[in-house]
Amino acid sequence: MAVAATLEADERDDLRSTREWLDTLTSSRRLDRSELLRLYGQYRFGAAWRVPIQFSDQIRNVDVLLPEMFPSDVARIALVSRPRFGTWPHIEEDGLLCLPERVAAPEDPVVDVQAALGAAVALVEDSLAGRNHEDLRNEFLSYWAPSATGNRRVVTIVRAEGPSRRVCVWRGEAFDVVADSEAELRQWLSFKSGNSDPQRWTVQPGVLMWLRQPPLPALYPTTAADLLEMAEASGVRTELVDLSSDLDQGSMLVVLGASTPNGAVFGAVGLRSPKNVTNQKGFRRLPSDVHTARYFAPAVAIERIVVDRADPQWIHGRGRDPRQPRLRQSSVVVIGAGSVGAPLAVALAQAGVGRVESIDPQNLMWGNTGRHPLGADYVGRNKAESLVERIRRSLPHVEAARGYGRRWEDVARSTPQVLQSADVIVSALGDWSSESALNRWHLSQGRTKPIVYTWTEPYACAGHAVVVTSSGGCFRCGFRDDATPILRVTDWPNGTTRRQEPGCGALFQPYGPIELMHTVAIATETVLDALGESLPGSTHRVWAASRGFVERAGGRWTQEWMGRSREAGGVVEIFDWPQSASCRECGQELA
Repeated sequence: MAVAATLEADERDDLRSTREWLDTLTSSRRLDRSELLRLYGQYRFGAAWRVPIQFSDQIRNVDVLLPEMFPSDVARIALVSRPRFGTWPHIEEDGLLCLPERVAAPEDPVVDVQAALGAAVALVEDSLAGRNHEDLRNEFLSYWAPSATGNRRVVTIVRAEGPSRRVCVWRGEAFDVVADSEAELRQWLSFKSGNSDPQRWTVQPGVLMWLRQPPLPALYPTTAADLLEMAEASGVRTELVDLSSDLDQGSMLVVLGASTPNGAVFGAVGLRSPKNVTNQKGFRRLPSDVHTARYFAPAVAIERIVVDRADPQWIHGRGRDPRQPRLRQSSVVVIGAGSVGAPLAVALAQAGVGRVESIDPQNLMWGNTGRHPLGADYVGRNKAESLVERIRRSLPHVEAARGYGRRWEDVARSTPQVLQSADVIVSALGDWSSESALNRWHLSQGRTKPIVYTWTEPYACAGHAVVVTSSGGCFRCGFRDDATPILRVTDWPNGTTRRQEPGCGALFQPYGPIELMHTVAIATETVLDALGESLPGSTHRVWAASRGFVERAGGRWTQEWMGRSREAGGVVEIFDWPQSASCRECGQELA
């Protein structure tokens, strides 16, 4: 029920006490419905009071605004008697104040309103004294965006740091893209569009102007002369003037960048070539000083443009993840693009791994789509090739993403560098013979790079991720001669859990994507640990579902698991993967 209706008809004590308290404030008055809609119609406020407050400089009116869900939602304050937008921080264009976050107090709503008014008074007094002036710089994006003069946007994938420099620009119909290099820009556009020909994009030069600090709103550039003055202060005047000569018949894009305590910020300026810089009076080209004076004249208007960051540092952790430089340079090959390998590859790309490659000879079928990141659009197409296409289009900044629609053994023979150049290899095959062959290949390579093996037990009641490094056991060390793991979590007294489709040899495990999430999570975490070189040796990470889930599926804990973990389940355990003297593959190393 709206607050307006509630305050009129429902005399609940909490709301009545708020209304009565606001009515008692000196000279306060309630805004009528037409005023409320005219001033704050885009919000869901149910009632409002205008209250005069004595500040250190003068009496200023504030509006106390109660949301429709008040008191479950907090009261808002708007400053009516305010300076021009951008003069004081934390004041929106319509006067609403951005106050420190607080929790609603439905048990005592008067206290909530009093707290809001107290915070509003503190904010105004800090603004009057200049104590929060630097917030106008540190929260640059809040003031630059409302000052934008056009509907276009710029997407930037440049490094979010100085110095000022030339950049590469693609001008689209609705947005522009800016990158540090032409190759990076063309690849990003190709990946995002799905077009395999990177040369189809027309690229032109631009300038990144890295400022010592973000400008105050009052000093945002308005004319071409303002822009040239900023370039002079940033040491990039020559680049800007040279660019204007290169593009004197077109439009120029300049990206403004700066660092703040909250991270890097960007804005952009568009400048169209004035008509009076074309050839005149017989000159093949205007003299440089004349050209510059006309191009950057005070009468030449500019366009302020909003910039959206899409660089890897921002996409992966909003610039606050210290792992990103390392992950960006990392390479992972995932063998198997099924219900475990495919979401694992996607998760690694989303985590920031720069190069993700996938190997799988199979095509996607309709029966796969319920627990696979690929859907109907990819049915009938190769899983590995389709998976990397999706990664490229979703995360076009990836360094590389390639798919190989073949068996891993064929890839190792024909293009051995694919596996040899990886920092970590992941096997999500769940096939003993293929993984035994991969283990032998790993031993033949001297185990110089980690391999992570991951698989699930029936109904995905348990999941395993084993990383085999240069020390500790090889993959074969953890298995008996009959290819069963030495450590199994679950036992199935009713026999096989595999189900058969209505066709010869078409077997599958009946589980869905929710059960798989835990296995994908521990496998991805294991890969990231291996990339960080934080693993002392071969390690086994195990997820076990809750005991109730296992029993409902018809299973039970094995004796070996009961001796190692908690009976209730719902846990992740980490064990060493020791080398076995009886291992047929690496046991002789212990002799």
